[in-house]
Amino acid sequence: MFYITLLLTFINKKYNIEINLIEINILFMDGLFKITKKKIIMKLFIYSLSIFIIYNISINPMNLNSEIFLILLVNILGITSLLLSNDWLITIISWELFNISLYLLININNLKESSLAASLKYIFLSALSTSFLIFGI
Repeated sequence: MFYITLLLTFINKKYNIEINLIEINILFMDGLFKITKKKIIMKLFIYSLSIFIIYNISINPMNLNSEIFLILLVNILGITSLLLSNDWLITIISWELFNISLYLLININNLKESSLAASLKYIFLSALSTSFLIFGI
């Protein structure tokens, strides 16, 4: 137990991370991200779901672009940073990162006109809702 508290005090002094072992709240990067038990469980669920989706995409030999895996990884990055965010600015940036990858995923089948129309409608609706969110803050 002594070594754990010594390690935690070293981490707290060197990296400016606040750790509370009773409630398991970890504030990271001066409070921009907050890690709790529920958020860790939700992150594990998101990671396992994304591994399942990527596995199913790689098994089925469809005519897919090779960029779909990078787009999915950016999507996962956006949703996990949205989950951990503790600040409004990081929340909005994470939400936009998540939305940009969704724009690309909607328009991945660019041979159909309906996917292009759906992507364009989603961009306009998302820009409108984000502007309401930013101006409302």
